Amino acid sequence: MKILIKDVLAVMPEGAENCSIFIDGGAILSTGAEPEGFVADRVIDGSGLLAVPGFVNAHTHNYMTVMRGYADDLPFDKWLFGRVMPFEDRIRPDDAYWSCMLAAMEMIRSGTTAYLDMHMFPDVTVQAALDSGMRAVVSRGLSGGEDDPEGGARRLREAVGEIEKYKDVSPRITFKLAPHAVYTCGGAYLREIAEKAHELGVGIHTHLAETDSEVRGCYEKHGCSPVELFDRFGLLRSDTVAAHCVRLSIADINILSYRGVSAAINTASNLKLGNGTPPIASLRRHGVNLCLGTDSAASNNSLNFFEEMKVFALASKTWYNDPKAVSPTQALYAATRAGALGQGREDCGLVKE
Repeated sequence: MKILIKDVLAVMPEGAENCSIFIDGGAILSTGAEPEGFVADRVIDGSGLLAVPGFVNAHTHNYMTVMRGYADDLPFDKWLFGRVMPFEDRIRPDDAYWSCMLAAMEMIRSGTTAYLDMHMFPDVTVQAALDSGMRAVVSRGLSGGEDDPEGGARRLREAVGEIEKYKDVSPRITFKLAPHAVYTCGGAYLREIAEKAHELGVGIHTHLAETDSEVRGCYEKHGCSPVELFDRFGLLRSDTVAAHCVRLSIADINILSYRGVSAAINTASNLKLGNGTPPIASLRRHGVNLCLGTDSAASNNSLNFFEEMKVFALASKTWYNDPKAVSPTQALYAATRAGALGQGREDCGLVKE
């Protein structure tokens, strides 16, 4: 279908300007002169409206939307191990599908068009993305190692099988491998995941440096930070999206910058669980690609990306005692183009032909 949006104020890479947007088959042909031979099937009057790129949610767990409000006001360890994981054991694939569809409706309603999901149920996230019309990067959460070698092997087989089954189903669907965290994956297992990702030509999606206890535990077990450990096993690359990145040293930030890792900032989730605020200024100063995620509705209570941008900016201003710490332009970039780049989508995140 050919669509013309007439006389709209559009947020362009160079700034906002009034223009007309010519679209064919979901792609922008022009934001200026009318393309030769263009005949619109639908004309939208953009007067008084604002055209912005679709938001890109850089870290979700959509199957957990049914858990919204279930484990509020708990510290992270009790929230995860005491409430969330036991609930997850009772979720069935059909429950997860409808939870993903509920998440899709909520995200679409607030302007999100693409997301990066870490899930537990093969086929479900892919099917929900196909049915909702959204773009999705799908990653089966992986945990295992010395304490659970058989479970870890099964989860990795499921992840690989899902990739092989759906890799050509739609250009809207891509994949990453998702080691859950340093505290749920053994060292040999992390190395195996890194090798398999290289073999399959897919990126990495993980939780990294989210809590003080995670960092302390990593030093006690491995003698290094979570960032250093993941780097040791080859998991930090230019196609890695690391969620949270709250408890980072300067050495950690240098590693993330050098490896070209995208940091998915989940401010509302971190605030709800009392995990702190990431060192946004230092990450930006070192050139780390900062994108935004909501995390799950269980740890956020909302998947509204306008709300996420607001909390991201306000928390950073408070953290640094600086009202200019995050500008509206920077927040919008993190919510759009930066997220698209983190997902490997060069053709998304801009109002541009």
